[in-house]
Amino acid sequence: MTTDTNPSDTSETNPISADSATVPAVRAGIEKGAYYTAYGVSYGVVFGGVFLKELLPATSSIRRGFEQGVQDGAGAAAHAAARILPEGAARAPAEPVQ
Repeated sequence: MTTDTNPSDTSETNPISADSATVPAVRAGIEKGAYYTAYGVSYGVVFGGVFLKELLPATSSIRRGFEQGVQDGAGAAAHAAARILPEGAARAPAEPVQ
């Protein structure tokens, strides 16, 4: 007994085609993963820097360097963002990931 397989037969589902509910779920998963990756990296960098700074004496040149570097870096980032964003454009507040 032979079975005739017709490639144009649509009675079988194509495993490559995306289900309409699958695409948003995959996208949400990728966005959530990207959020938590960025969160973890930024948390680790900031926590490590602040923890190290707090261990140093207040008169330490390394501590003063950390403090001044944070102020200058934040100012430079704000200045760079102001140049990139169109004039008068307000940034939308970040939405927490559920």
